[in-house]
Amino acid sequence: MLFPTGQYGEHHPRQSYLAQTLSFGEYIKSRLLNKDSRFCRNHSYFLHYYGLKINKALKTGIYNLFKKRGNVGQTVAEILEKINVLDEEFEGNLSTMLAPIRGTNQYWFRVKGEVKAMIAEYGLPTLFLTLSCAEYD
Repeated sequence: MLFPTGQYGEHHPRQSYLAQTLSFGEYIKSRLLNKDSRFCRNHSYFLHYYGLKINKALKTGIYNLFKKRGNVGQTVAEILEKINVLDEEFEGNLSTMLAPIRGTNQYWFRVKGEVKAMIAEYGLPTLFLTLSCAEYD
């Protein structure tokens, strides 16, 4: 058991400054990279928080789909009808829902687009390496 007393979990109140509050991802990272290795060795703990992170990213994608794409106020029946009729625009919007989730095609499509834009703006990446024999005395 990682928290046998039920204290000091994710939602435990902490005395911290406003600038020191941790985001959900930062909390998970701090647990896994902690000096106490119980957290990174427990596969159930790791997979539980991985599932929570994916669910949170999926909820973010759903929120963005319905609030920012002009789908406010639609009923479930109207959405299912759009899916059944094969509305291509709506299906394209549905695919953007998966963009925040790492490992999906939509995520890597967005990342690939960002890399292509950076190459177009700044040019091809180069590596400049200087070695000195004096460094290794």
